[in-house]
Amino acid sequence: MTLDILPWQTSQWQNLQRRKDDCKLPHALLLTGIPGVGKLDFAEQFAHSLLCSDSQNACGNCKSCKLLQAGNHPDLLTIFSEDGKAIKVDVIRDVVKFVNYSAHIGKYKIIIIDSADKMNINAANALLKTLEEPSNNVLLILVTNRLMALPATVRSRCQIIPFAAPDEKVALQWLRTQEVNIDSASLLLKFANGAPLKVINFVEQDLLTFRNKIFQQFNELLIGKLTLASVSQEWQKLDLQQILFHLTSWVVDLIRLHSMQDVKLINFDFAVQLKKLTKKYDIKKLYKFYDDLISAQNLLHGPCNLNPQLMLEGLLINLII
Repeated sequence: MTLDILPWQTSQWQNLQRRKDDCKLPHALLLTGIPGVGKLDFAEQFAHSLLCSDSQNACGNCKSCKLLQAGNHPDLLTIFSEDGKAIKVDVIRDVVKFVNYSAHIGKYKIIIIDSADKMNINAANALLKTLEEPSNNVLLILVTNRLMALPATVRSRCQIIPFAAPDEKVALQWLRTQEVNIDSASLLLKFANGAPLKVINFVEQDLLTFRNKIFQQFNELLIGKLTLASVSQEWQKLDLQQILFHLTSWVVDLIRLHSMQDVKLINFDFAVQLKKLTKKYDIKKLYKFYDDLISAQNLLHGPCNLNPQLMLEGLLINLII
């Protein structure tokens, strides 16, 4: 079982392995950065390297490695946010109980909490005692895309390990090894804010086909070839989050084109159509549309039950009137 560290994670890996070798590994790590750079994968790989009985690269043959491969190592506990829901206090109480037991095999007990920012306030408070008074050879690894959404009391008790998006050349080279079409990869990397693993998800979702279809409808709506009712009826059957994502990227490009003609666009393959649309709208209306899209995305992640068609009509009508 050879550990597969992603090319842009080498410095973080070497840093932690050096600390481990020097017996200076902190009791709590907080892995943070944009989605799609492999933070959870890194956490799991590092946990495996610590739990392996024979090698920091995971030998694949020892008892620990075989248990890890089977997914039932008794000294590794991984907590997930189910469907983006809050991680509640009862879950964290189970973590505290797990910490208090001695390791079954080897030296370490490791807890990985993915989407740690999803802990509600009671859960975060329940974790504090463990963070403040860690047991020997217990390592907590918290993973988050939203560092500032974690309470300061939690952040301050962890060693923060940042994961930035890799250099574009590094990302494209890696995506080529994953057999992603290089022209598609360059475009999708812009949508993914430079996060290569997110590009892989986009390829699996056939994002470009979806995007091309709704851009054609968006363009025809704005030039008067389609009605608002027909577009909203069609789009309310689709993934609303993806539609808002693409609408936002298009309006950002329209705002950029208003500011300067010679500008790098996110949607560079739609440059001709976007330049024509720029002439139809003043900058204030575009900024208002952008603000409305951001508000709509916030509502989408909130507790309200939304009517997709009404939301889309409310957004688009302010742009076309």
